[in-house]
Amino acid sequence: LKQHVLEMPLALSSYSNEAWHAPCQQFGGAACWHSPSRVALACLLAACGAEGLSADPQWSKTIHTIPNLDPGTDYKEYMKDVADGVTKKEYDELEDKYERLEREYANLRKAKKDATGGEEQREESKEEHGAPVGAKEKEGGGVKGTKAKEGGEEESEKSDEQEHAGHVLSVGMFGTVVTLAVSFGMASSKAVGGVVSDYTWVCLDRVVAIFLAVMWFQGFDELLDYSALGPTHKTLISFAHAFFLLAVAIFVSWKLRQNAILLSVWCGCGAHYVAFASLHASTSTQEAYSSSHGGAAKILVVLTVIYTLIAVAVHYLKKCAGLTEDDEWMEKVNDVENDFLALGLSAVWVQFVRMLCLGAFHPWEGEEEHSKHTESQRACMLAYAIAAIPIGAWVMVKVAKIKQATDSYWAKRLLMFLTAFFAMNVAWSFLLWGQWEFTEHIFRGEALFAKVIFSNVVSCCCMLGVIGLAHFKAKMGSEVMGNEFRVALTALALLIGVAWEDCFDSAVEHLAQGQGDEATFKVGLALALAAVIVPVYAWYLKPKAMEAQERMEG
Repeated sequence: LKQHVLEMPLALSSYSNEAWHAPCQQFGGAACWHSPSRVALACLLAACGAEGLSADPQWSKTIHTIPNLDPGTDYKEYMKDVADGVTKKEYDELEDKYERLEREYANLRKAKKDATGGEEQREESKEEHGAPVGAKEKEGGGVKGTKAKEGGEEESEKSDEQEHAGHVLSVGMFGTVVTLAVSFGMASSKAVGGVVSDYTWVCLDRVVAIFLAVMWFQGFDELLDYSALGPTHKTLISFAHAFFLLAVAIFVSWKLRQNAILLSVWCGCGAHYVAFASLHASTSTQEAYSSSHGGAAKILVVLTVIYTLIAVAVHYLKKCAGLTEDDEWMEKVNDVENDFLALGLSAVWVQFVRMLCLGAFHPWEGEEEHSKHTESQRACMLAYAIAAIPIGAWVMVKVAKIKQATDSYWAKRLLMFLTAFFAMNVAWSFLLWGQWEFTEHIFRGEALFAKVIFSNVVSCCCMLGVIGLAHFKAKMGSEVMGNEFRVALTALALLIGVAWEDCFDSAVEHLAQGQGDEATFKVGLALALAAVIVPVYAWYLKPKAMEAQERMEG
């Protein structure tokens, strides 16, 4: 800009930087400088270090100023929109950022209090008992006044936290009482020829197994730090971890094949633990390579091919080892493999549908860190979840009829996978919608309270779903085999188990704050709960569920 200005036909002479109004005086006084553009140009030359300007009479002829323009209507309306404030999207982003900062601030205050609580208490005790009276009075107006103010803020925050905790506890206790009462009634019911009771026992069995599996997986997974790895290495290690767990699950199940109850317990909890490892590997791969819709579709195809190759390789390895002769064991292990395949691929598929709804990819974890979803996006996910129910029911009926007409092992395996895939697709869709609707919209800013409410709603809806499946089974008669209904009950259990485990995980995170190593604390708590739940599950719940399952499949 200086270059262009100095190339104008202006005579430059010595100029002293005495005052900014000097150019005005040089060129004919203020009357000659009625245009602001000329004043700005003179100031620009002085700021750029020009040597000076002469009182050339041709000045006014060689400088062409911009004429005064009146803004049009469109420009005025645009400026009015700008003055009115930011757009709704920007407002939501700022609101989310404010809430994140507020949570971080609360966590930092709590961490500071935990770290320095002892020192502050000793200092206050020393001031109360050891300081002179004059010093106390002198400090009363300054330091103590500040501490009193901070104490009032802390008391206010404590009061809000206690009130929030009271709401969560009240809703949780109310929901637990209602859920236990209704579950006991359904398990003891003779409705629909006892089918409601059988389905309730099987569903409870799946809920406990999924809850334990998710709790263990999330606890142990935090011990494995993937944060320092790149996308490729993270994907490879996640798949290696999942394949290793699948191999261990198959090996241990073979060793336990002589004990029906232990085999069922291991294949129940172990299958879901391995399946969530598959889920983690699949979503990590999708997150790393799904920057566009085309990339997400390619990853979906690639993962389908990988899981197909895994199923074929595992079967032929079992065949080469002579393990395929035991039909009962093969049925249990096939369920483990189907859960491993279907849970991972169904989650990736729902993530792809979610990407189509949002127009961009967001990772499965850390959902609360993203901007608030719009009403149309939430409605889109709800519509998809509702539409998935009749589609899944239709697939379940068709699969059962085709399975009865074929003897091919691979055809039956494919049909079993499709049943599990469509059932889990319904579960993941409703879980994702519930997170958006309850956590982000209805109870925004109260994540734990929203999760407890959603879990209670899911529990009630799934109980109605169990009753509906029992009546549907009675209506269909022998046209649908028990295995397909068992998969549908697993999908309902997945909804309940994951929803309540999410509440439990949030509560554990609050407990783990200030405990040093949070991952170790979570693992220890998971193992302690397992030591209480697993014996009751194996000795009392699992035998009842096995009897009910035999009646279902009969």
